Amino acid sequence: MFDLKFGASEPESFGENLVRETLALVRAWLTAHPDTETILNHLPALELALAAHVKNHDTKLLSLVTSALERVNTNAAHETGANTILAEFILLNLRVFQLTRDAQFQNAAQRALDVAKARWDEERAWFKPSATDATNVFYADANAQLGQAFYFAWRALEDQTLRPIAGEVLGQMSSVFDPNAALYATDELPGEDINTLGVRAAAMQLFLTASETTGRRTYMTRASILAEDAVKNLDLNGTLDERAKFADALLRLEQFAGIARARDTAREILKQAAAQTHANVDAAALALAVEHANQFPLHVVVIGDVENDETAQALWFAAMNEYASTRAIEVLHPTQHAARIQQLGYFASDKSALAYICIGTLCLPPVSSLDAFHTAMQRAHSA
Repeated sequence: MFDLKFGASEPESFGENLVRETLALVRAWLTAHPDTETILNHLPALELALAAHVKNHDTKLLSLVTSALERVNTNAAHETGANTILAEFILLNLRVFQLTRDAQFQNAAQRALDVAKARWDEERAWFKPSATDATNVFYADANAQLGQAFYFAWRALEDQTLRPIAGEVLGQMSSVFDPNAALYATDELPGEDINTLGVRAAAMQLFLTASETTGRRTYMTRASILAEDAVKNLDLNGTLDERAKFADALLRLEQFAGIARARDTAREILKQAAAQTHANVDAAALALAVEHANQFPLHVVVIGDVENDETAQALWFAAMNEYASTRAIEVLHPTQHAARIQQLGYFASDKSALAYICIGTLCLPPVSSLDAFHTAMQRAHSA
């Protein structure tokens, strides 16, 4: 796996013109009130605008995003839509809900989850392309994305019915990269080439979100193994969308594991892609990944026994309810994960659980209570 390195000097920013110009085009596009189908095909543009609102305190951008999403929530016919768009839609509504606490976005996410549940095949334990699809084909990209959405929604909505489905998908994604696994027993499986940057990115994000929501670092290790194999054996010059997604997954992995090479590889991919791309609404995913490379939006480390310590658990749950366009929330046991705590340069306390919060380059002193956590988050976002 990647060499673990931490504490390197902050790398120089890049691609700032692409981010700025793409955001300006997204603002103009949203101001023109695009139709529902166009919005659904450009959900990363809404994610970029939402992230810019949080970073720059731009209330007009938030209004444009919520207005566009309200139109989609009212008019979209998800029953006929693709699973990949359904997954993006669920995550976007949940993030807007976390940011605004407006129940309409919570309800929209729940309705979309119900559509996804109707596509769940209990016997095969995977998502079908549609509720009526009877073919024996496993689509790894769509299943990984929906699996991630279900893990995220499990915590955001406190809906315990979602975790078993997410767990089944995680097991399938673990198997799909193992040639000895049972999933390969049928020649029809899987339904697409799994050795692409897009599928690897979706699988990595699933494993990292599973680690974030369950506190199990073994899932993060699976993401690291996939990343290492991809960097060694795959062509890193995929489509623009694939490169943006894979680089974004590498950046998140670096935050979870302190793997400097993952960050450096992501930045190399993004620098090249940014240099080859003119600003446009379709470049929103790339622009957002560049922004994440220059300033990762949220990294929270909870040090404590979340199984037995109510304060540690409360801090963890509070972190999972914080909005960020991408994030890394680690749960570290003071003794079981002592090496990772030391790698981060953090300290455990024998008196209470602690939460360390970093937003971009700003890292705050640790907090030991829920009230202090919320105060610290407000301070970090207002800086």
